[in-house]
Amino acid sequence: MYTGDSETTGGMFPSDEVSLKKNTSKSSPVEKKRAGIDPSLTSVLMFPGQGSHFVGMGKKLVHIPNAKDVYERASGVLGYDLLELCLKGPDSKLSKTEFSQPAIVVTSLAAVEKLREENPEAVDFCIAAAGFSVGEITALMFAEALSFEDGIKLIKVRAEAMQRSSEEVSSGMMTAIYDCNSYLKEAMLSAKEYCKAKVTIENPVCEIASFLGTERKVVAGHTEALDFLVQTQEDFGIRHFKRLNVSGAFHTSLMREASVEVDNVLNDMKLKKGNVPVYSNVTSNPYPGNIKRAKTLISEQMVQPIKWEQTIRKIYSRPQGRAYPKTYEVGPRRTLGHLLKATERTAFRSYKAVDV
Repeated sequence: MYTGDSETTGGMFPSDEVSLKKNTSKSSPVEKKRAGIDPSLTSVLMFPGQGSHFVGMGKKLVHIPNAKDVYERASGVLGYDLLELCLKGPDSKLSKTEFSQPAIVVTSLAAVEKLREENPEAVDFCIAAAGFSVGEITALMFAEALSFEDGIKLIKVRAEAMQRSSEEVSSGMMTAIYDCNSYLKEAMLSAKEYCKAKVTIENPVCEIASFLGTERKVVAGHTEALDFLVQTQEDFGIRHFKRLNVSGAFHTSLMREASVEVDNVLNDMKLKKGNVPVYSNVTSNPYPGNIKRAKTLISEQMVQPIKWEQTIRKIYSRPQGRAYPKTYEVGPRRTLGHLLKATERTAFRSYKAVDV
């Protein structure tokens, strides 16, 4: 019986531990401002990933000057009118990876400005930030670990590289819901064997791309492997598969070439310790102070599974009786809220979404 437990383990990298000790030796003015505050008055900001986009997003933000300015600054870097695309589409264009990733990141940052205007304490007293997939770049920009201009340039390269990789190989992603009587690992191995024997794919990919929660994961890989899983799900006791609205097998080895492109562009960018701890999708720990390692995590994230469940549990881990922070999902839709409810129900009681 396979539950995925063996894949969810993995502690802090030794280099991370050293860096975090260094980080805590001196507190920044922002950190000092948050020190000693009642935990119930603090906040956690979460930023959504690809697939959360929709035509019309940004409509509830454009009346805020600072939010509109975020779109205008981003459009200057991207070379096209991003706000026009978000508001009017068409969906066929907005849904393409090369456009949806910048659209989601910039809409999320514009939503921060809405939150700042409506509830400044939610931004000022933020004690942790996390982003799902491309949302992690949003979190790094929010924390000012990446400058706005570098962040947009990085997203442009990342999105275009992932779009190219997706077009080279027919691939995709889908959520798997299973239980203690399911055999997901065996199903995935069988899918790869099927691809080798019947479809003559030399190195088939069928991998866990995200750990969403108990008995819920995202599987990604070659289209033929995913088709096999759907066709044989009853044989392996899988309860349900749901295809995701993305164009490729993100967070798998099929994104290796794209990750190299991102790694190359990061060499010329400045990265620094953020004003807020940003939790890594790769390690489920805060980004380290070691800048070289931090840059590696950004590109490595594209080919490694997202440890979202593990991240949520670490962010909200606290002694019994200690109050929970408020949680704000900052960006399109409320996908991360649903995952929070399934993983940390007590934390979800203080969850709010910023409508875009």
